[in-house]
Amino acid sequence: MTRFLLALVLLGVGAALSLAHGRLAFMPLDQSIVFDGGWRLLSGQVPFRDFTTPAGLAPIGLQAAFFSVLGVDWLAYLLHAALVNGCFCLTVFALLREFGGSHPLSFFYALLSGFLLYPPIGTPYLEPHAFFFLLLAGVLLAIACRSQRTGGRALLCLLVVVCWTASFASKQNVAAFGVLLLASVLALRVRRWRELSAFAGWGAASLLLVALGLVAVGRSLGVDAELFRTYFFELPYGSGQSRVANLPRVLAAAPLRTATVSPVAVVGLMVGFGVAALLRRAFGHRASARLRASLGTLWLATSLVLTCVLASATMFNATEIGFPYVVAALGLAHLACASWLGERFGRSAALSAGAAFAAIASWDAGYFHTEVNAKRIVHDLVFDPRLASRPRTPELWGMVYQAPDRYGTTAKDLDDVLGFLRSRPENFVLIGDHSILYGLAGKPSVPPSLWFHKGLTLPEIHDAEHPRYLAAFDRNLDRYAPRYLVLEGQRTWMGSELRDFPRLRAAAADPRNRRFSFGGFSVVDLGPAAETRAPSTAPRPAR
Repeated sequence: MTRFLLALVLLGVGAALSLAHGRLAFMPLDQSIVFDGGWRLLSGQVPFRDFTTPAGLAPIGLQAAFFSVLGVDWLAYLLHAALVNGCFCLTVFALLREFGGSHPLSFFYALLSGFLLYPPIGTPYLEPHAFFFLLLAGVLLAIACRSQRTGGRALLCLLVVVCWTASFASKQNVAAFGVLLLASVLALRVRRWRELSAFAGWGAASLLLVALGLVAVGRSLGVDAELFRTYFFELPYGSGQSRVANLPRVLAAAPLRTATVSPVAVVGLMVGFGVAALLRRAFGHRASARLRASLGTLWLATSLVLTCVLASATMFNATEIGFPYVVAALGLAHLACASWLGERFGRSAALSAGAAFAAIASWDAGYFHTEVNAKRIVHDLVFDPRLASRPRTPELWGMVYQAPDRYGTTAKDLDDVLGFLRSRPENFVLIGDHSILYGLAGKPSVPPSLWFHKGLTLPEIHDAEHPRYLAAFDRNLDRYAPRYLVLEGQRTWMGSELRDFPRLRAAAADPRNRRFSFGGFSVVDLGPAAETRAPSTAPRPAR
């Protein structure tokens, strides 16, 4: 009963923390991606058949499920992120319990972890989902290692592979570096070669089974394997090459680079790894079982932080969304140090060490809350209540809108352009980042990529794939026959412009076309000829 109540509190508080911050600011690009992806799935589009994306398959799939149950609105979006944040707190609790933490200790660190995963961005996104599924895979692997039943181990290994695949489908680099975390769990829990071989066999079989299942589903849905290879592997890899090349330099500067995240925890645990290595070397085979276990737990804590550092170093996004494991790592370090110090120096030493780690974790969570979450710096803006406002559109209930200056859009602009698009039966095409407009207006998303990002979702003009992308865009223009062109200023956040799309540029240049202005949005009527084209067949959002 106690465990159930603790779990319920963690789920509720974690969700509340995400909701409280998710509603405070809206930065169009990052906070539109999963929304539009979920809407595309709900309206019948299929990834790598009707549109492409370099990441985010797991969160957009889950968002489609939320939309189907709760309707296409902002609250359904916030609740998705909130639920994942609450589940992340539960996963941290399970991790610490698995490695010897008491209920109060595990609850304390799990609760503080709720400040780190989703409050920085507040709405479903690629990296937070990847970190959540990866940690869940690590906990399931730890449980599998102590299971005494062969069938149970095999089933848990399958679940581990499913979770790791979900992490990879969310963001590839997080899952790739997360292999370090999974390897650390295996090294701590598996002592015999026979057991390790069995886990390797179960893992390989599970990976093959999951891969075959995904291939079968993809073929049944008509997924284009060439598009999948190009947009899910080749372009992301090409985009990330420069970051990988700079990895040594970035890692050398990691303590400074992460100063706004958790300076004490990150630097302290890096030093802790060095201390652990020296202790292990000094004691060698004479180390007690308690010391060996403590060093192993300390290494696991360090592997959590290293996973964050490596993943963050290869992200294009803000560093601050790349360190959700820091407090969980402090909890493991607390367990490791208190256990060995208690054996060596007595209960008072263990309590002192525990109090120190708890104080550091509290300070880090508080620092993160005030310097990252409250200021909304992940969205490349400093949140200012005087500049923020609430949209009147009922489906945007819960949003407090503030966009970066370069957009020049306000909540009133969003209401007005959405009202205009809803009042017309024809479709529209957006060259911009507010792709939530498609789902909220109940119109099909037209571009063949989930968002506009040159070199990642949209091939560079010198790339051999570029003509194929433009051809796919033209086919979608024929398929959905948009009457209206919606623009946000001169270019998107990642630099795409109207001139990058020749057919739309030529259509918009016709001086006979009417133009409408809604603050930071402008709408071009592409001409009376569009009236003969087929209207949208996509479902309208729930009201």
